[in-house]
Amino acid sequence: MAARASSRTAGRLDGDGGGDATTPGRASTTTASGSLGGNGKADMLANRGGSAGDGDKGAGDKGAGGKSDGGKEAGGGMPAGRPGPRALDRLAGGGARGRSARASSRSGTAGSDVDDEGEGLSVNVADAGSALSAAGRRRGGDDPGLPQRIAAVALPPEGRVRDVAAAFARRTAGDSAAAGGEKVTDREVARQARTIVDRGLDFLARSQQADGRWRLGAFAGATPADLPKLESDTAATGLALLSFLGAGHDHFDGRYRDTVRRGLEYLLAIQKPDGDLFLPADDLSNSCAWLYSHGIASIAVCEAVGMTGDPLLKPAAEKACRFIATSQHPELGGWRYTPRSDADLSVSGWMLVAVRAGDLAGVKTDPATLPGVRRLLEAAAARDDATRYAYNPRKQDQRRSRLSTACMTAVGGLMRLHTGDRAGDPRVAAAARVLAALEPSYGGGAEKVRDSYLWYYASQVLVHTGGDDWNRWYGRLVEVLAAHQESAGPKAGSWDPVRPVPDRWGEYGGRLYVTALHLLALEMPDRHLPTTSTPATSTPAR
Repeated sequence: MAARASSRTAGRLDGDGGGDATTPGRASTTTASGSLGGNGKADMLANRGGSAGDGDKGAGDKGAGGKSDGGKEAGGGMPAGRPGPRALDRLAGGGARGRSARASSRSGTAGSDVDDEGEGLSVNVADAGSALSAAGRRRGGDDPGLPQRIAAVALPPEGRVRDVAAAFARRTAGDSAAAGGEKVTDREVARQARTIVDRGLDFLARSQQADGRWRLGAFAGATPADLPKLESDTAATGLALLSFLGAGHDHFDGRYRDTVRRGLEYLLAIQKPDGDLFLPADDLSNSCAWLYSHGIASIAVCEAVGMTGDPLLKPAAEKACRFIATSQHPELGGWRYTPRSDADLSVSGWMLVAVRAGDLAGVKTDPATLPGVRRLLEAAAARDDATRYAYNPRKQDQRRSRLSTACMTAVGGLMRLHTGDRAGDPRVAAAARVLAALEPSYGGGAEKVRDSYLWYYASQVLVHTGGDDWNRWYGRLVEVLAAHQESAGPKAGSWDPVRPVPDRWGEYGGRLYVTALHLLALEMPDRHLPTTSTPATSTPAR
């Protein structure tokens, strides 16, 4: 059981002014064909219309029966608890028109996105379609209606009792003086990092969709040219939520309370009965984004539980972790793009962190999961080089470029930390030395060194090994990201994924993807999770 500290926010639990703040039963859920109790918040938000850029209007979203941010009557005149056509269309993935537009700009077959260094996607679209069908999932273009059992979910915005797990107690929203804690020795670097993060969060808040989700290709200032190759509303929403949570913002109080709450409500609304959080899209995205997306969103839900102790979220977090366990390959010990199909270190890294976040948040997880991950890790580890790990132990020829090798060094090092090794253990220390030498840079010309994914994972290893290497590397990260963050216009606070030089995965994930990963790396001094060898200590709740 995770250690916790409690505090109470002002107000009352339910949206209509009644009820006890410790009684989660006041908020209820519904299937698409059912009725909605509680305050009807998620349904109201989904029906009210709007576009990217609505963002928060402060903490003053009204409950059912009040006015929405746009001044229109909540629910658009629909009967309470019955999602209207616009809500159902948005929650189902944008409707036929949105799907056809995306389909015209995305296509892919196995091996079609691989460059001369072996970089790119190694996917089989047909296999992914079969996996979705076998799991009872509709593909994004199969039906303009709902995915299975979509639900309208309300998380009461007032009167919550905060019960913080100790592993999450260091997160401090909006306190520049405290940012970085003991992990960043240069206070000016810590202050600058907080400023950059705040600008990035403002961009994400302005990019939230009316129903609470984020989209990889739809954000403040987006044009048709900004559409990335992949689509996953689940991953986009998870990454955005993690960015807010990592900076200390949750759905109980604070400047971005409603932003975070609406994002969490969206994830709860699309969760399947088996715990799966992935909302299918086009065939190429389905072929490689399914379990990546579920892992990312699961981390977000588990971290929100850890930061608040919210009893309304905990069942969804436990279902998400249960799906992780059931989708793990029974022999290989990890995950790949679709459940129980294969195992690679990249997808498995997200899944491992989700399980660890659940453990630390007090969420029930399967104890057999981590030993399986350790089995995969040892199979991937090179026998003659303490820093090298195979992306896929069964297919050693995949992802052999310099950046891919560095990424696997970072993922492998983090997996060791979360499965029993200490920061000073030889393999972890060796990995840290390699990563510290790869200081963040955009490079130029034919030099391919810009990689937000590498920086995200490297930061998670180096923050634990610490010392001068960490402080030097982190200072360089802050310097580089400060120089390239957009400073004006609707995209202010974000980073261009392909200019002045392309990010390694920028054309696939787009602006929102690289922006979120940059923010998560910058937040690492405060958002990093304790490893299995460094248990969290209790800290008073904020």
